[in-house]
Amino acid sequence: MCIRDRIKAVIPGPPPKPDLATANLTITPEIPTQGANTNVKVRVKNIGGADAGAFTVKWYGLDSFANPSCTWNVAGLGAGESKWLECNFVFASWYPINKTTIVYTDTANTVNESDEGNNNRTITPFGVNP
Repeated sequence: MCIRDRIKAVIPGPPPKPDLATANLTITPEIPTQGANTNVKVRVKNIGGADAGAFTVKWYGLDSFANPSCTWNVAGLGAGESKWLECNFVFASWYPINKTTIVYTDTANTVNESDEGNNNRTITPFGVNP
């Protein structure tokens, strides 16, 4: 064993961190209708090597909405665990099918993650039928 390998064996790497990912976003029906119920399902997953504490997930019916259409408070996820979140929403207006819907995981950045770049998921094109 060379000296470099011995040093690597003695000096531990950084401790593992959680990594929250927005794994799925499903909207039923795929193109909602104004005034009708829309079912939203989001799956968040901790793909990191450590447990994640509490965090918030927010879905915006359209990425241009000022306020979230659904909000979930998640108590935490163990390493490798996932959780399905679900809500129902009614769009008050119709929108052309050239928009984007988006969900954000850990919106307040309360969890120190190994990768902050996989915390959202979008569906484009998206819109609402009249």
